[in-house]
Amino acid sequence: MKGDGESGLDRPSSNIQDLAQSATYPLYSFDEFVAAFGADTVIAIRGDLVRLGDARDRIPSYYFPVGSDVDVMAKIDDLAVKPGIGEQALHDEWRERQNREAPRPPADCWS
Repeated sequence: MKGDGESGLDRPSSNIQDLAQSATYPLYSFDEFVAAFGADTVIAIRGDLVRLGDARDRIPSYYFPVGSDVDVMAKIDDLAVKPGIGEQALHDEWRERQNREAPRPPADCWS
């Protein structure tokens, strides 16, 4: 995992599970997530260590709402291992899959 040691980003925060268990759910937005966990809480996102307050553009909006401590831990684990693609790329991938899987009219229906 990439961190620099000098900025306090040498490992994920050790109290994330405690914070998750003490938070009030659901958390409907990134801002509520940061308020519950703290902007200086360090998490791993795709191999990089990031302060939660600096992670707005790296946490997909579809992760919200967060419904429980189990849900938040699963999402934090998912962020740590997901390949490095942005939210727009995820949306584009979903849209492309929907277009491929959508039923097509018969070739002769317009004749």
